[in-house]
Amino acid sequence: MATANIPPLMPPAIVTSLVVYLAAICTYRLFFHPLSRFPGPRLAAVTDVYAAWYEVVKKGEIVHELDRLHKDYGPIVWIGPGKLHFNTPKAFDDIYRSPKLIKPGSFYDAFQMRQSCFGFSDPRLAKERREIIGPLFSRKAVLRLEDVVQDVVDRLVSELSKYPSNDTVNLRHGLMAASLEVITTYCFAKEYHALEYPAFKHPVIPALESVSMHVLYFAMMYLPFLEKIVFGMPEWLAKRLGAGSGDMQDLFGAIVKQVDEVLNDPLAVERAEHEIIYHHLLSAGTVEKGGKPPSRQSLIGEASSMIEAGTETIANACTVACFYILRSPDIERRLRDELIGAWSEAHMPLERLEKLPYLTAVIKEGLRLSHGVVTPIPRQAHDGVVIDGVGIPSGTIVTMGHTFMHLSPELFEDPLVFNPERWLTGDAQDKHIVSFSRGPRVCLGVNLAWAELYLILGNLFRKVQMELPEDRPERLEYHELFTPHYKGDPLQVHIRKLADQ
Repeated sequence: MATANIPPLMPPAIVTSLVVYLAAICTYRLFFHPLSRFPGPRLAAVTDVYAAWYEVVKKGEIVHELDRLHKDYGPIVWIGPGKLHFNTPKAFDDIYRSPKLIKPGSFYDAFQMRQSCFGFSDPRLAKERREIIGPLFSRKAVLRLEDVVQDVVDRLVSELSKYPSNDTVNLRHGLMAASLEVITTYCFAKEYHALEYPAFKHPVIPALESVSMHVLYFAMMYLPFLEKIVFGMPEWLAKRLGAGSGDMQDLFGAIVKQVDEVLNDPLAVERAEHEIIYHHLLSAGTVEKGGKPPSRQSLIGEASSMIEAGTETIANACTVACFYILRSPDIERRLRDELIGAWSEAHMPLERLEKLPYLTAVIKEGLRLSHGVVTPIPRQAHDGVVIDGVGIPSGTIVTMGHTFMHLSPELFEDPLVFNPERWLTGDAQDKHIVSFSRGPRVCLGVNLAWAELYLILGNLFRKVQMELPEDRPERLEYHELFTPHYKGDPLQVHIRKLADQ
């Protein structure tokens, strides 16, 4: 029986052309590219597959790899086609303090918040938006709405008090629920009652913590076509696929509903219990000054970024602080003694909590070891940019992760050790805390964040007695997926009793 001639999958001429093209690209990037004078792994210079392997396949291990690369290659490492990573304090300032280095859309677009303070690549648009909504997060506004935060903290303490003595509770989930309630109540005057769910397991909490969902964001950075597939699927399919995407759709669906309500009925915003974000975004005064009301998609993007940024970062800082306080009897005793000595009423005002030196030191150490963001945040250089004394070719993507500041032995003695004492000798080290970033794109909610940290940690360690189980881990390990995503259940605690008040 004669064998049929099976045509090749691709004509030989095309295969040859493709091989020659790829060889030419590799040769150019390795030997003739403007970055070829910088050290780094050759594979990273040729293709983004190198970084994608650690961010997607290894589920957030890029920072560990960068740490190894800097030990091998020095303070500047070539980590991808057209990309450099730095690890010196001077480089961090040069990258993030400059108003001229822009956010590249190739990174930020994957988060689906293009028309928001977080997602705007154009510094001018970001500045205009910050000026509009900034007043809601001013020091004055936070003090005016302090009761909003205090009410959430009271509910957290109340729920913890319902656990029988020596029972176990996932305090990490409690902290996530509290920070979610603060940001949604403060910004939108909407409660999701996450604290009242059994074991604090509101469906959005595991969704926000989902490693697989955040890996998907990074996959979309490298394969943008996935965006239409992921965000184009119907809600029923998203829920069936799991990974928290359906629950996130429920949360943001409620925000979309509120956006549509205020767009269809401008007076709806006036019915809110207190000043919220839409008072600023849709204010008549902004329009009278020549501005245009944000589009529906922009309002949704801004709201989404508030929820994600305002929930995880605060919960992470509190998680780190609680974990290490409870691991050290001396730190816990000193903190409780300070709080008991200063506390004379049911509620201690924020402005008095801020004056407690040891509580402040504990918060700063929690911020340092939770980092805020762990994934190196990219900026795009332009002509004439100099970083730590080195001229950078125009168009280069430059980055430096927060961990390289917070864990630098040059800046912090024994950097892996949780040591509040390091903050009691003056303010010289404060400039090295970059959890809220720096420069013109510094975190908009920094005042609210500090208020939450003082009120949550102050009330917890004044009013609740807890302990870690004997089989607790030695340190917190996490996946580096934009923010830290902690492995396992790192903050299971035994509730002993409410402290004497």
